[in-house]
Amino acid sequence: MAYSRRSTDIRQPGPQAWLVVALCVVYLLAGLTGHDPWKSEDAIHLGIAHDFFVGGDWLTPAIAGEPWPDAEPLYHWLAAASAALFRGLLPFHDSARLASAMFGGLFLVLLAGAARRLYGNDAAWGAPLLAIGTLGLLVPIHEAQPAAAVLAAMGGLYWGAALLAERPLAGALLMGGSLGTSFLAGGATAALPLLPLLLMPLWQRRWMAFALAVLVAGAIAAAWPLLLWREPDFLNAWWAAELAAITPRGGLTVNHAEWLGWFAWPVGFIAPWALWRGRRQWSAPQVSLPLLGVTAAAAWFLSHEAKTQATLPLLPPLILLATSATANLRRGAANAWDWFGMMTLSIVSALIWLGSVAMLTGWPPKIAHNFAKLEPGFVAQFSLLAMLVATFATVTWIMMLWRLPRSPWRVASRWAGGVTVVWVLITALWMPWIDYGKTYRPVVAALRQALPADAGCVGRHDLGAPQRTALDYFAGIRTQRSFRACQWLIVQSGSRDTAPAGWSKAWEGHRPGDRNEWLRLYRRD
Repeated sequence: MAYSRRSTDIRQPGPQAWLVVALCVVYLLAGLTGHDPWKSEDAIHLGIAHDFFVGGDWLTPAIAGEPWPDAEPLYHWLAAASAALFRGLLPFHDSARLASAMFGGLFLVLLAGAARRLYGNDAAWGAPLLAIGTLGLLVPIHEAQPAAAVLAAMGGLYWGAALLAERPLAGALLMGGSLGTSFLAGGATAALPLLPLLLMPLWQRRWMAFALAVLVAGAIAAAWPLLLWREPDFLNAWWAAELAAITPRGGLTVNHAEWLGWFAWPVGFIAPWALWRGRRQWSAPQVSLPLLGVTAAAAWFLSHEAKTQATLPLLPPLILLATSATANLRRGAANAWDWFGMMTLSIVSALIWLGSVAMLTGWPPKIAHNFAKLEPGFVAQFSLLAMLVATFATVTWIMMLWRLPRSPWRVASRWAGGVTVVWVLITALWMPWIDYGKTYRPVVAALRQALPADAGCVGRHDLGAPQRTALDYFAGIRTQRSFRACQWLIVQSGSRDTAPAGWSKAWEGHRPGDRNEWLRLYRRD
């Protein structure tokens, strides 16, 4: 099948626009609010945004008042601004986390623009469906993570590259702006896997577009580091952290295959079919652009640890490739995916309901025991609002199973709807239980009560960034790296108490479900 604009304005009827918009809005907002900062990325980046919010230096990211050179500022600027906008309506952590929804929504819009330019109008609605159904995006878009901002920059970069053939000036500006923004959002680890996409204007012999994209990207990316010249210590520490982050670590391992297998599901399994369909036209932008992106991202992924940050650059090009092929899957493959999605997501939804019933009623006893064992002391409380939301989501899923109109995009619509429903059920029915085990609020409150109001200097030893953030956010406790002059010391360690010489334990505690991470407060003898 030829990859022309006419032939790739994928078969009618296309995805239902209202359904795509509704699913995307629900997907983006579900689970962002109603819970405390969680270990570890969520707490760290909320801590940086909170430092900006309470009057810290907006040029240098910091945690609990101390510089944090392992982060770039863009996401945290918007998170702090979002918190200021919704001040009084939501707690800081909830309103700041809305920045993830803003960047996530921008990513879906920009990705849709790239899909429309490459594959036609129907693809513009199909790409967001495949994106919200991709499992690896669930956590980055629903926590306070700069990854959401990086994804938005990736979407803009692909849209800009797709525009080059017909609108080279607009395409170059969008490419350059997006590439520079990716650096401000995620540093070199976000920008370097995207650099090879600058080969697209060179491939098309659009020299001015290439020069303009490089100029714009360089100007945006250099703005913040240049301003840091007045903070040389921070600049040096940040640059050292960047060099350490981009250094290759290891090669292909079993972990890479296992990680990518679920992280890129289902687009990682549809994209090869798209490449096979377009095997005679790999030079066309519809194939060459996402293929170049996948190749560059795969090289980066295989040279670094199998983690979210290294894997994210693979998802936008895989989603675009999958978009070009989803409506044209072989009937057997489409039916297999559809039945797998209906059965799996229905079973998962039922299990979530069963877990909620077990927590509320104690039946079935074995399941209730397992929940209690994982989070000792948790007492479930009935919430009418949560039940109504969960019931509505379940009814919606049943309607999608039986009433969704036939179309080439029905399988993608049903999969995206099922993933969204499962996510809504988890956030509506299990959120209090999850938050109980992940929050540091009660632990910090108990430590604060054990610490005198006039304690003065409080030192720390082996205290992680999420724990430092929690102490500052929940209790206003800011610890000192050097504790020689302090009368109090907070130590993070395992279950075994190894009291430092010359100190007496005043308090110890841990989160209910985590007995391997203890916080202990000591007083100097």
